[in-house]
Amino acid sequence: MDGRSAIVDVQQINRGGDMTDNEIFRLYYDSGLAWPTIPEGADNFNGQSLDALNKPQDAAPIALSYVSGTSAFDLLSESGNEAVVRVRFIDESPSVDVQMRKTGDYWLPVGLVTQFDEGFGAYLVEDDSPVSYVQLPVGATIAQALANANGEIPLLEAGQTIELEPLYGKLTATDAVLTDAVIHADGTLQYTDKETQQTNIRFTDVYDRGSAVYLYKVEHLAVEALSSTPTAVVYRGVTVTYRTSAYTGTEQEYTAAFVYRLSNEGVPNTDYTIHSTEYTNPTYGYTLTLPDCFVEQGYVKEIDDTVKFGLQNALPGYTDDPTDGGAVMGLYAEATASLKAQFGEDWESGFPVPCKQLTERDGLTYYLSFASDVQYDPSDEDIAAAYTEMYQAAQAMDGTSISFDGQNDAQAGRARQQVLHDLAVRYAYAQNEWDGAPFIDKITVEPNLTDGSCVLTVRYLGRSRAYYFTTTQRLWYEKTDTITPARTEELVNTSDGVRSLEDFWYAFPLEQGFPVFDTTGLEKLSEMAEKPASLDNPDLSTPEACAEYVLHFVGGKWVGKTGSEDNSELGITYRWDDGDMTIRMQRVQLSDSSPVLWLPIGYDGSQPQYPPYLRVVANMMEYYPYRTTGELLQALEMGWVDGAYAEAVFAELDKRWQQDADAIEQAVKGSGTTVQTMWQQHKAANPDIFGARFSEEEIEAACQTVRDYAVAHGFSVDNLHYDASSEYSWSQGVMDNGVLKGKVLSTGLTIDNVITVIGDAHFGEETAEGWSFALYRGADGKWVLEDGAYGY
Repeated sequence: MDGRSAIVDVQQINRGGDMTDNEIFRLYYDSGLAWPTIPEGADNFNGQSLDALNKPQDAAPIALSYVSGTSAFDLLSESGNEAVVRVRFIDESPSVDVQMRKTGDYWLPVGLVTQFDEGFGAYLVEDDSPVSYVQLPVGATIAQALANANGEIPLLEAGQTIELEPLYGKLTATDAVLTDAVIHADGTLQYTDKETQQTNIRFTDVYDRGSAVYLYKVEHLAVEALSSTPTAVVYRGVTVTYRTSAYTGTEQEYTAAFVYRLSNEGVPNTDYTIHSTEYTNPTYGYTLTLPDCFVEQGYVKEIDDTVKFGLQNALPGYTDDPTDGGAVMGLYAEATASLKAQFGEDWESGFPVPCKQLTERDGLTYYLSFASDVQYDPSDEDIAAAYTEMYQAAQAMDGTSISFDGQNDAQAGRARQQVLHDLAVRYAYAQNEWDGAPFIDKITVEPNLTDGSCVLTVRYLGRSRAYYFTTTQRLWYEKTDTITPARTEELVNTSDGVRSLEDFWYAFPLEQGFPVFDTTGLEKLSEMAEKPASLDNPDLSTPEACAEYVLHFVGGKWVGKTGSEDNSELGITYRWDDGDMTIRMQRVQLSDSSPVLWLPIGYDGSQPQYPPYLRVVANMMEYYPYRTTGELLQALEMGWVDGAYAEAVFAELDKRWQQDADAIEQAVKGSGTTVQTMWQQHKAANPDIFGARFSEEEIEAACQTVRDYAVAHGFSVDNLHYDASSEYSWSQGVMDNGVLKGKVLSTGLTIDNVITVIGDAHFGEETAEGWSFALYRGADGKWVLEDGAYGY
């Protein structure tokens, strides 16, 4: 056996012939497809010995070898059985971070690392009013949202409304998954992942202001009733996950979280179990008749305008999520002409996975795609039989399985919008298929069902990565059997200049916003700014000059400035004959000797929550010596750096600590709890710099206390040792959520008086390897091991 794994599923892919290496990679590995696995009995994998999978950075290129265009695989982090490898591409398109997991002796990729939407906001509103009066704490994770709350978590009542607004208010209508959980005050789950509530939601333009939002109703979860000791309030952590190409031009998954407190009462619930053979889709209004064997044992999930069906609990022991794995089929809707433009006239035969067209209706094809790899535990005969039955029944479905008898006008209109969207996107890529063409950075489509037209806005990135331009056209489609419109009207091409406020809104609608240069682009802009202005080199010496270069403003004049060039941000106002626009600019300087760049980041009605170039420069480690301590700590707090980048941040902080320890400690103390914990863990793991937390005598005394305890309780221990790299986090964990939590509350026990040692415990013939033993220092100065303060 060669150990290869096949693609098992597919989602709608909108890519053209001039695909970047990043886009090709994501076509294979970020469209909902299964990741590679090693079949039972395999002695090699993709032509390589299994021994080649012993390191994550070596396993990644082997496992992902089906996609060309990769240039490097950098190990960003490795901890236990988890690692992250950054995949870089030959054409310098955006890199991708891949999550690696070690199973047994071998590493394999299991998914892409989700990015944080730093433009996400959660606001308490009055019913469905767009006016917000409280902003809830948000972050990349629930823990980070709690840290950002700084102890001030809003207390809400059931029935109140929270407006969720991603992407600085520039997101178009998008489906998402919302995960709602009961949490402890420190952000950890009060129960297991199985007890979280997951719901498919859709961001829509509720207020008709060009910004897609979701109105989240504050309600109680059924799991709250599981608590044997009800409290006055319940801590809730909510995570939202969705896909967008708004940040990088390449569609990828983003996530954001928010937290609040809720009075403890009520018990609503939901699940994904299929209870009937009739499934009706709320987006397009079709009804799909499912085989009888899908009922009660199957699940249905609606994600990104697609629907997935599968066998529940197909991977017991691997996951508590009944919908993780077990995928049997997916139902998708895509413009027929778009499918043919991508995969040929006989598009089903050219499609990358097994599929079957169910029907075509008004230019939109509804089709099933089938899993082509093992999606269940084959060692479980009952699961294997149930999955096989569902899979065979799914393949027997045909056009008679779908009907539109219950479709309403709004759902039919949504289907027509999808057709126009797909045709316009495919047309955009087709127009860009020429040698030396720029990269397509972002596409937005605004359909108009009244006259069958749509406004297509495409932002391009030049091959130098230091030049953006945008084109906006109106396309009219008289028929839907071709991606080529009947006629077009150019509304603006910023290469020819943005000559009016009307041009500005065509070029930079809320869904598009302003471009953000990546690390390569910033370095090239900095090089350009060092040179004198000429016909071949733009003037980048002032905020106004930079704005004119990036945004292509002509025909008007600058009439105002708010703020000073000594600040990190300022506003400048440009006036055309038909109106004014104030542009928000961010100051960027890579090093003390580099020229100052002023780059546009927002405008009236579109302001980022965090200046975006803070995140960009956070990933330029060669310039860390020139970043302020606050900027470095913010990069850690916001999760903008990890792996080798986080290590480089700590290395720079170490240098500064050795020069002025008090200054660094004060800066850390002024940061959130996430950074404070990371810093303490870092210090504990580096005793050569900061000194050991405990002396050799104290460590030995703790080990002896464990030995004495074991003898007194009928077991033995050996291999006791102190692991400086993990000890602090173990000790902090048992204080926060373990046996010592009561001591913390009752006596004010601090981390300085808690130590954790690790060893193997022997209970007769059974051995528990790697047990941790957490001890605290008693009033007499001796170590104390309480019952229950040990285990995995």
